[in-house]
Amino acid sequence: MGNKVVSVIFVILIFLIACLLFVMDFLSESDVVRFDFKTFYAACSFEHGSGENLYDLQHLHRTARKSGIGGHVYPYLYPPFLALVAKPLTAFPPGTAQKLWTVIGAILMALSAAACTLIASSRVKGDGERSILPELVLYGLALLFALPYRNNIYIGQVNIIVLAFLVLSLLFYYRRSDLLAGAFLGCAVMIKITPAVLVLFFIARRRFKIVVGLALSLIGLFALTLFLGGWKVWADFFSLLAVLLSGADIPGLFPIDAVYNFSMRGLFLRFISSRPAAMVFATLSLLLLLALITCLTWKTRKERAAEVLILPFFVLMIIASPLTFLHHVIYLLPCAVLANAYMTALPRPKREFHIFVIFLIIAVAGIDFPIYYDGVLMPDIGRECFTSVNLCALLGLFFIGIWISRALAGARVEKNAP
Repeated sequence: MGNKVVSVIFVILIFLIACLLFVMDFLSESDVVRFDFKTFYAACSFEHGSGENLYDLQHLHRTARKSGIGGHVYPYLYPPFLALVAKPLTAFPPGTAQKLWTVIGAILMALSAAACTLIASSRVKGDGERSILPELVLYGLALLFALPYRNNIYIGQVNIIVLAFLVLSLLFYYRRSDLLAGAFLGCAVMIKITPAVLVLFFIARRRFKIVVGLALSLIGLFALTLFLGGWKVWADFFSLLAVLLSGADIPGLFPIDAVYNFSMRGLFLRFISSRPAAMVFATLSLLLLLALITCLTWKTRKERAAEVLILPFFVLMIIASPLTFLHHVIYLLPCAVLANAYMTALPRPKREFHIFVIFLIIAVAGIDFPIYYDGVLMPDIGRECFTSVNLCALLGLFFIGIWISRALAGARVEKNAP
């Protein structure tokens, strides 16, 4: 028991030091408020009793100016939950709040990476075999470099908070505390809607109490937001959501078919001139992929082969959003580490090969390719594919997850296999 506690503390300290060192240069910078944090801080500063619309860019700009934020402010695109509960952050000036946000993000990222590593290690039953914890720690550290962790911290994104709630949900899922797993998934959904995709994974694993926990969590958090912000803020959000789902451009944001958006909708909008037709094809494609992976998970009987399918579910969670940007790739952290552990059932050379391929694809998905497209000469035919490298990498990861599941389903269970 004592060795286990020491191991947990050691893993947390390693990731905490690494996560802080990776972003230390941001803390030493001046108080210039960056990109997405401008939007988040302005949303937290918004006066909800004023009758103005949080999702109206002019109203948000006005609030930003009152808060001392200059320059362009991007529209706020998320449910109102986090903007309402994070209001205490506005007690600090924007520059100070951003540095505090950076520290919070680094700590949460470290705890999330440590938790993923420890969960994955616990899924491997040693039976006297050597622990794979050291190699999982090294793999987790490598993922911090490969994934857009610094990008998330730099622009002040909220993804790391969502990731922390998803990791907590997985932690309680593996501890078979299903109501708590659903409750923390509900917290993630209230910040960004797309984590709701993961509920199908839990249903396919026949863990129906998680759905109950999710529902109770959503009801409770929704009631809290009504108390803090009233009905109007939700009505305004659902109006924005209807615009997003229709494929229309959002004022203050670049066009939805721009190369910076590598969602499925973004891809089809670049291919098809008719916006309604593009949205129909994108939606049908997502539904087909979701149906495929849900059926596979439901029908797969071997535990490790079914559990590794969480990787394709996380990929779908990312690309199902109307807007998918580089910083969303950070969500691959837990499923990548877990896949590493589940592949201990494969023969050693085969396992190393699959781990390398997954890491390589994640590294490709984590590169900011859109900033290079304009400087590269590309053919007119197939330009839409050449300018969708990140999405192609994510789709490749989706199908490799299925491939690995099939390999695990046919593999003989070794001593280290969960």
